[in-house]
Amino acid sequence: MIQWKKKKININLFRKNCKNPKLRNIYFRLLHNDFFTHQRMYKFKMTESSNCPRCNEVETTKHLLWECYESKNIWRLYNEVLDKYNIKNGKVNVFEDIYYTDEVSILAPIKVKIVQELIQIERPKGWTSATIERLILNLRDKELFNGEEKRNLKQVQNEWKYFMILSSTTNTF
Repeated sequence: MIQWKKKKININLFRKNCKNPKLRNIYFRLLHNDFFTHQRMYKFKMTESSNCPRCNEVETTKHLLWECYESKNIWRLYNEVLDKYNIKNGKVNVFEDIYYTDEVSILAPIKVKIVQELIQIERPKGWTSATIERLILNLRDKELFNGEEKRNLKQVQNEWKYFMILSSTTNTF
């Protein structure tokens, strides 16, 4: 297990909390620093520069996920959404918090879904709290659909209880 600041990354807890195989794969890649940053792509002559297209700093994994001003804004908005829904634990205040599985089981897949958005070739810009809420709403609706299919809808609804008041009216672009 990877360990920072006396806090352990619990892969088994993440697997228990996240049933989505794509998000599990992203988490595996996160733990193994296996993202195509511009620094890495430049090394393999896949890009013209090793710099971040958003801020022009060298784009390492830490920069991509945490140091870039757009990434910082996304995590700030994530924390604001947690405050809005009265979730006290699970905030991302330092880079290492991205890796941790939290007491609220649904936060790990939400964080990894944000990471999935951050690693896209077209790096995200200009996010708002509505963007974060849409991401959560979409993830929640997929989980509810799967819960209905697998006949464990009540359990899924209980896991997503913090975000059950989020409705499709938030889903405006």
